[in-house]
Amino acid sequence: MIATGGPTGPISPRLQRNSRVSRAGPAVGIGLNAVAIDPIKALFWSALINGVVAVPNMALNTVLSRRRAVVGEFRLPRRLTALGWAATGFMALIAVPMVWTWFA
Repeated sequence: MIATGGPTGPISPRLQRNSRVSRAGPAVGIGLNAVAIDPIKALFWSALINGVVAVPNMALNTVLSRRRAVVGEFRLPRRLTALGWAATGFMALIAVPMVWTWFA
């Protein structure tokens, strides 16, 4: 049952959607208990995928954070942009050989 109101008034549709998602999480967790998946292996693979996906995400965030049309007055200073590119380069330096070994 989805809550329709509270002490401050009606609940927004966005909050109702988030409520459904937050209830689906435990259901997925309970469902994973019924499947023979090693949780440590799942944690390892999720960290691995996260490390690979982080590189283009960091690059995109660094590029967009310098564009005044995107962030307005909250544009990232050059020093922090350089730090962002250094972190992105370091992540790529680690991720590229890892992906290379998968296909080699």
